[in-house]
Amino acid sequence: MPIPDSHYIVYADDDADDIQFFHEYFSGVSDLPILSFENGRELISFLTTVPPGRFPLIIILDINMPVMSGWETVAYLRNDERYREIPLLMFSTTAAQNEQRNASLYKVDVITKPHNGEMAVSVVQKLKSYIPEQPS
Repeated sequence: MPIPDSHYIVYADDDADDIQFFHEYFSGVSDLPILSFENGRELISFLTTVPPGRFPLIIILDINMPVMSGWETVAYLRNDERYREIPLLMFSTTAAQNEQRNASLYKVDVITKPHNGEMAVSVVQKLKSYIPEQPS
């Protein structure tokens, strides 16, 4: 996958409908390119090709993915100094207590996926608030 020339965000999720939803709703509030991956291993494979200074503005991860889950991906990224400073956000269908415990451990927030269009607008605005200011 080519690295965008400009700032971009990354979204990893194994559910094609969730990826489509994310692209549709997020593109309505931001012109940032979105790169999507089906699991954490694909995402990490991509990041190894990215030179420092060209990393995504934020990585948004689904928690439950095959091959390499969101939490496994977070653990890998937080333990590798190359990627440690990239902001991470978890995107989940539940806000279970164990998810909150993991979020605290890895210092990431968990956002619950919306169940309808009205919730989607609110969630996308919240997601957008996590994206760091874009340097010129």
